[in-house]
Amino acid sequence: MVMRGFKSFAKHTELVFGPNFNCVLGPNGSGKSNILDALCFVLGKSSAKSMRAEKSSNLIYNGGKAKKPAKEGEVSIYFDNTNNRFPTNDPEVKITRIVRQNGQSVYKINDKLRTRQEIVDLLSLAKIDPDGYNIILQGDITHFVEMPPIERRMLIEEISGISIYEEKKQKALLQLQKVEERLKEAEIVLAERKTYLKELKKDHDQAQKFKEMSDKISQSQASLLKIKIDKKEQEKSGLQSDLEKTKKELDQINERINQLKQLNAEKKQEIENISKEIEEKGEVEQVTLNKEIETLKIDLTKKNSRLETLNNEIVRINKRKQDLKKSLDEADENITQLKDREEDLKKQKQQVEKQKQELSGKINIFRDKNKLQELANVEKTIEEKDKRVEELQKEINSLRENQHNIIRQKDLLEHQINTIDNQIKKVEEIEKEHKKEIESLKSKRDQFKKATLDLNKSLNEDSSLAVQIDNSRKKLADSREELAKLQARQTTIKETTASDIAIKKVLENKGKGIYGTVSELGQVNSRYSLALEIAAGPRLKSIVVEDEKIASEQIKYLKKNKLGIATFLPLNKIKAKETKEETKELAKAKGCHGLAIDLISFDPKFKKVFEYIFSDTLVVEDIDVARRLGIGKAKMVTLDGDIAEISGVMQGGYRKKRPGL
Repeated sequence: MVMRGFKSFAKHTELVFGPNFNCVLGPNGSGKSNILDALCFVLGKSSAKSMRAEKSSNLIYNGGKAKKPAKEGEVSIYFDNTNNRFPTNDPEVKITRIVRQNGQSVYKINDKLRTRQEIVDLLSLAKIDPDGYNIILQGDITHFVEMPPIERRMLIEEISGISIYEEKKQKALLQLQKVEERLKEAEIVLAERKTYLKELKKDHDQAQKFKEMSDKISQSQASLLKIKIDKKEQEKSGLQSDLEKTKKELDQINERINQLKQLNAEKKQEIENISKEIEEKGEVEQVTLNKEIETLKIDLTKKNSRLETLNNEIVRINKRKQDLKKSLDEADENITQLKDREEDLKKQKQQVEKQKQELSGKINIFRDKNKLQELANVEKTIEEKDKRVEELQKEINSLRENQHNIIRQKDLLEHQINTIDNQIKKVEEIEKEHKKEIESLKSKRDQFKKATLDLNKSLNEDSSLAVQIDNSRKKLADSREELAKLQARQTTIKETTASDIAIKKVLENKGKGIYGTVSELGQVNSRYSLALEIAAGPRLKSIVVEDEKIASEQIKYLKKNKLGIATFLPLNKIKAKETKEETKELAKAKGCHGLAIDLISFDPKFKKVFEYIFSDTLVVEDIDVARRLGIGKAKMVTLDGDIAEISGVMQGGYRKKRPGL
């Protein structure tokens, strides 16, 4: 180990350690303890007080009264790595720690900068812990001896490595708590996503319903247009048939007129011939002829009247013909308008299909963005709805064909047209109502999002406060536990001290009838001393007296002089327990050294005392032998001091070898 500017080592100082034991000698104040402080310092010990300094900067050589102080303190230690204890191929591992005037420490491994954690991790591979118990500082031995049993057990657990698993357990519990908090947050987010998904499904249903209504409107309008076109076609066919009929009547009338004209010409010719004949014949014949002439004139007048009537009829028919042509032109114009209207409706239908595709695209984008598996079910439902719509479309088409066959009658067509108009109005009203509902749902969704954000914020604040409260509670519990330990330790020390004083005072005034403590009245082989001391426990310090009268006098003496407490065993009153036959049989087993009372040499007059303390107690080789014999069958104690009570309670662990009382 090399030191420079550390505590009392101002100059470059080297300490070479041999392969066996090394001892540092020197007078008081020569810096022997500073060597151990340097060792703890370079191994990464974090507490400056444990190195007998108020703060880290006080570890630097201060120069004393006459010399110049050092700028920094440096300690380096070299480890032999020929057995590859450290995970490197270097034959030596050099660890360096430098402390600056500001208290900052610099760590190096083989002259390369490293962090303290890297130093500690490297040393832990060689089972070196700067804060562990492989380095015994001043006052530690006294502290270990005076340590209460609970604290000593905790120390043994830490040395044996059990406490590491407790720390890992606490870390795992903390991680589990964090995971649970994250799960709660994920559940909140998932609930929000599910709510948003439900809203999206409602929007989808509304859009689907709107599409269905739009399709029905388009179909109804197309059906209405078809009905009007068929009606106009029928009117056109009727007008054409009337026109053809009128043409035929007109041709017949013209033919009749031509016949009448020809007949009139013939009659005129006859009149001229008759007039010539009258001139040639006499008056009698003339009179006869005049009568005939008058008759012919009358017939002619009738024929002229009939001709005028026919001419009027021809005029009327021509006017009707013009009206029919005008109606036909109007019907053609209406047909053209209806065809244009049909094209517009087709375009509107295409726009609705395009809107449907856009909506489906938005749903797919939302699904990909949020990675929601539930949308597969929604898409499946949409496909089922689409199939249902196609089936309904087929049914509508078949119904439409039947409708086209039925609606040719005028009255039924008018009734259906009125019904469709009413349906269109209802659809428009429903559309308006759903628009209001959609707007209301959107506003509610925004409110819910805002409320969820506020809730998440409150939950985060609550979690932070809960963590702070939990930390405070843990600190309070640790403080209370430490206080209880200190109080118990203080009480134990007081009671032990008081008990020792009381025993000492009683034995100092030792008179007739006071024989001494149990530990003084028996002799035992050193091999069994620790086992029998553990088995007897505090009863070893009990004072054996002749009778209860002496015990009562001594108790009054201790109370009067406030000397503490002591336990007395009067020989005339103490009742010994008989050893069970089963315990005697177990004492003969392999690995068992026998009954505890058989391993002690004592005066026969004190047999009751030792039977009272060691009744049914077996001394065995180790805890495995105790398990083989059967825990709970008898009180068993091992040579190492592990003990198994009849109740089944087992106590043991590492004990430092000592001779015992």
